[in-house]
Amino acid sequence: MYTIRSKRRGGHVSGELSPQRIDALLTLQMADWFLAELVRVLGQLSLEEGQALVDSLVQRRIPVVYRDRDILVVTRRDLALRDEILVLVYAEATGLTENDIVAATRAARTTARGAVESLVDARLAYKTRERPYRLRLLPPGAAEVEARGLLSYPQTQQQ
Repeated sequence: MYTIRSKRRGGHVSGELSPQRIDALLTLQMADWFLAELVRVLGQLSLEEGQALVDSLVQRRIPVVYRDRDILVVTRRDLALRDEILVLVYAEATGLTENDIVAATRAARTTARGAVESLVDARLAYKTRERPYRLRLLPPGAAEVEARGLLSYPQTQQQ
């Protein structure tokens, strides 16, 4: 991975922005891809089981989401509850239960339910059939999160 990253044409010219952060992110993404490919190629799993395992191994790194064991919090303070839930579900490939959402957002359960239902009605997310359900993001939901810039801090709130 390092060889591929280092064999770019040209180097970092002095006066450029520091390349360390983007180089580290590239290395992490390549490691995630490599691990996912090993699971996919060598695993004796069904497609669904393999995808679930890869999703659980490959963690999305999102600057506005703080994660520490069972703690999951959106650190951006300017988001509406609906957008906060979108970001949380975007960050969790396996989805979130209602209890996860209430704990992460500190919203009242009925308020959180309303926000979840609005996401489901808008076809941005869906609830699994299992009990308790898990809220998962649909492709239009992921596209909205990315297009609206919900994954980074606005210029006035740099962390």
